Amino acid sequence: MKVALLTNIVSPHQLPLAEAIVRRIGAENYRYAYTESFHEERARMGWGDGSAPKWCMAADSCRDFLLNADLVYSELRDFDLFESRIAKGLKTCYVSERWFKPILLPFGLMLPGWLKLLHPKYFCMARRLVKLFAYTGFKYLPQGPWAKTDMQFVCRCMGVDVPDDKYVPWGYFVEPSQLPHSQLLHSPTPNSPTIKVLWVGRMIGWKRVDTIVKAIRYLNESCNAHLTVTLVGNGDKKVYLQKLAKGCADIMFVDSVPIAEVRNLMRCHDIYVLASNGCEGWGAALNEALEEGMVTLGTCEAGASAAMLPKSHQFCAGDWKALAKLLMRAAKGELGPTGIGEWTAEYAAEKLLAMV
Repeated sequence: MKVALLTNIVSPHQLPLAEAIVRRIGAENYRYAYTESFHEERARMGWGDGSAPKWCMAADSCRDFLLNADLVYSELRDFDLFESRIAKGLKTCYVSERWFKPILLPFGLMLPGWLKLLHPKYFCMARRLVKLFAYTGFKYLPQGPWAKTDMQFVCRCMGVDVPDDKYVPWGYFVEPSQLPHSQLLHSPTPNSPTIKVLWVGRMIGWKRVDTIVKAIRYLNESCNAHLTVTLVGNGDKKVYLQKLAKGCADIMFVDSVPIAEVRNLMRCHDIYVLASNGCEGWGAALNEALEEGMVTLGTCEAGASAAMLPKSHQFCAGDWKALAKLLMRAAKGELGPTGIGEWTAEYAAEKLLAMV
């Protein structure tokens, strides 16, 4: 059995699943094919460490493998590849985050993402993709529940009724730690008087980091709570966030750090918050927090939290009061560990290989 992933970058969030597949079928039968080794922005985050396994290689150098593998799951819209494979009767899966993220306009205005279909090139691309659903060997792997909703909308617009078994829930999959670093299951003790909250990412508008700042300020100033938050990253909203946090010693800012250092920070904190709105197709830092055994909270709009977290750990993007309540419940040990469930690389590998 030969299997390949086609994507645009070697990502640490994709490697757990890739490694789980390699353990089952052998390195000679798997290819992680990328179109560019390390994007400049990702390299600044510490991804460009040169440690990718040998079965990760440029897509151009393994095109024959992609054309003839028993199964290809692709994050790229390589329709020529898809159509060539389907003509041979080979199993092919298209993977994506949501198609219709809200369209951001100046002054915080947003338009519905489905308006993209009004663009002729986007419409033609969508129509070409929808035609693939007619073939037995083609499936769609939506990364998060909104990705499935978006694709169903596209298919309806094209007048195509796609059966539910064509959709296989997908995302980024994790490798759980053998032992969580210290699940937050009780109130602060005299030896550990402060609950430590963490957020990591780009400080841009739709990440809604202001929600975390407002929640922490309110809890510590009005409720006499004992929470600190470390905000790790840079972006055009950083100055605004620093002004919003001014005078609050419990809110700390740290510049972007490599992923290995992010993991170290997670082991030193108790709660991770994914605060993004619906522009966040997934939100892979949540995977890392789950792997490190943190209590995790997230919005019901972001793909990762909507898919992976129980409703009791979710809040609406921008609702800092709801987040404050969840943080207090977590600090009191009322929420407990989040759990990973079936979102493990081993489970995903079995599910993917069963498609062949």
